[in-house]
Amino acid sequence: MVSLHITALHLGVANADPGRIAAQVVSGIGFLGVGTILRAGLTIRGLTTAAPLWCVTGVGLAVGTGFYLGTVLATALVLVVLVLLSRIDRLVDRRHLEAVRVVVEDRPGRVGDIGTVFGHHRLDIGKIEMFPAEEGLVEIVFHLRRPAGVDWKRVSLDLAALSDMRYVERSSQ
Repeated sequence: MVSLHITALHLGVANADPGRIAAQVVSGIGFLGVGTILRAGLTIRGLTTAAPLWCVTGVGLAVGTGFYLGTVLATALVLVVLVLLSRIDRLVDRRHLEAVRVVVEDRPGRVGDIGTVFGHHRLDIGKIEMFPAEEGLVEIVFHLRRPAGVDWKRVSLDLAALSDMRYVERSSQ
């Protein structure tokens, strides 16, 4: 719409190609937006940073070209969406974040065994970090989303019952 607005302002100008302005801005912001999105294993971060960059860019283009009606409408739409989505997010995701750190023998299948225990207790694994520990041991940190009412004592007992489990520690985030 910004390109169309610029075109309407420059009717009759022989060498005017207003679409080039928006195209260059889109290319630049695309480059910056991709720079904010990071992928580490199965985790992707930065999407919520990249999306507002695009919104602000569109609003900035509209203001810069004098398309004030579009500026006001786009700003209002972005604000309404952000407010509504933040409220929906709070309603939907009332689960708590937990970090569980375990030290086990370093052998194949350990993450799967521990994940089975978490699944049995309705705990969703959001992220897993692994670090070498002492000789033959590995430290694994599970970042979990859990529904309210999980019996952590029972989870700890089930984890301790796994063979070769050396240490279990839980902390809220």
